[in-house]
Amino acid sequence: MRRRFIEAIVNAMQRRLAISALMLLLAIVDKISLEQVQSRFHVDELKAALSQRISNLDTAFLTASDNQDRVTLVQIDILRKEKNDQKAARSKELDGIHKEVQDQKLDLIDFRQETQTGIAHLSSELSEIIAYINRGRDAKNGEMESSSQGP
Repeated sequence: MRRRFIEAIVNAMQRRLAISALMLLLAIVDKISLEQVQSRFHVDELKAALSQRISNLDTAFLTASDNQDRVTLVQIDILRKEKNDQKAARSKELDGIHKEVQDQKLDLIDFRQETQTGIAHLSSELSEIIAYINRGRDAKNGEMESSSQGP
């Protein structure tokens, strides 16, 4: 964006310089009067000089315009390369993030399996503890019933 702004300023300045040069040339021509020119030879000489200056200005303007076009093409090529480099860097970064997410997913799956195995083991042990408590209670209740029935 900044480069485009600078290019626009350069183009505007080149146009203004060309216009200023042409305006100066026209001003010079306007100042010349027939009274200042002594003969027809001088008029023809002046016309040739003015024609040469106009031709030189035209050539300079075309050269500047061609140079500006080349600069613009080079800048566009540079911007295109920068864009491609940034795109490749982002793609590489996204690949890294994708790999991290996949690794975390696998870690979560492993954790889930370990958790389920742990829960199953705890459930089994808890069942054994409850069964042990129930047996102890039943045994105690059995002793109490036999002592309360007496002889």
